[in-house]
Amino acid sequence: MKLLFSIIILTFSYIGHDFFSDETVSGQQRIALIGSSLQITIIKSNLRILASGNNYESDFVRLKQLAKDSLFKCIKIIRVTQRLIVSNDSVENRVLKAKFFFDELLDKVQDAIDSVDRLNENSVPKKPVDVADSAMSFCEKAFDKIAKTKRFSFDLKIVSNTQNAEVSYRKLKESFRKFPQKTDCTIKDLEYATWIIRVQKGEKLQEVTFSPYEGEPFIKVDF
Repeated sequence: MKLLFSIIILTFSYIGHDFFSDETVSGQQRIALIGSSLQITIIKSNLRILASGNNYESDFVRLKQLAKDSLFKCIKIIRVTQRLIVSNDSVENRVLKAKFFFDELLDKVQDAIDSVDRLNENSVPKKPVDVADSAMSFCEKAFDKIAKTKRFSFDLKIVSNTQNAEVSYRKLKESFRKFPQKTDCTIKDLEYATWIIRVQKGEKLQEVTFSPYEGEPFIKVDF
């Protein structure tokens, strides 16, 4: 793992002040993201191997600690990658999008740590290793998604079978904001988060929950 961190750091040592292009991340950033995803894959694999051993399998307390230790390692990877990426860009909007992305991952892993803390031996079918594995798998998917799309934001296309439907959208725990265009339309430059999309035509209304990590950024509404 130390070797992988060293590779990422050395990669970024060659980056100049113009780290990002206007729309896409750089090749160096993709290397960092892919490397971070690989590190998390290794942590997941080691967690499963250790958890299946005799020293942990029958000891629930030790199993919880093993899961938490793996999640703490994941947090370290996220923070190191965030620091390397955000510190090498001076464009405020891009920095904010990247920061939001990493903060979401940190919240996800911290929620998993809190969930493991609350587990007891009667918490079936949830097990510490499964909770940790799920959170780390999410982080893997997130890093891979950014590396593939080369952006820390995405454009969401919304279409409806009845044209000129009104569109509103919000993140979880936020209020709806009205989009100025009607369907069919595209909301550009959204942060990587779970979004609630409301599409309304007259008295007909539908709400769709969309995660940018699942499938293509496209919503179709049929009234």
